[in-house]
Amino acid sequence: MTSAQASDDSHTAVFRISRFAVPPAAMPAFMERIQQARNLLAAQPGCLKSSVLTHPAGTAEFNVVSIVEWASLQAMETAKSAIEVQQFQEGFDPETFRRDLGISADTAVYTAATR
Repeated sequence: MTSAQASDDSHTAVFRISRFAVPPAAMPAFMERIQQARNLLAAQPGCLKSSVLTHPAGTAEFNVVSIVEWASLQAMETAKSAIEVQQFQEGFDPETFRRDLGISADTAVYTAATR
């Protein structure tokens, strides 16, 4: 990768997509927490859009999807640090929260496909 490409990548929108398998009994607590997270994300510089989608009961393994569009990878990483500090101050551990409620998660970062 050339330095010009690396420079361009720092300004390329990225999408953090998280898929969750949430048991029905855990859905109210999970949705409350995800709304708190969306509010925190919206306040972060570079957060362009945040959406949460649900899949009605059925055969799908994952029934909640969170999609956050960031202006750049750097904006996402900066926000991630700010969010971790906030969660630490609240005494909130996302992994413990998910484990205690039986929620599994799959998260990845994507960029727009080019031709």
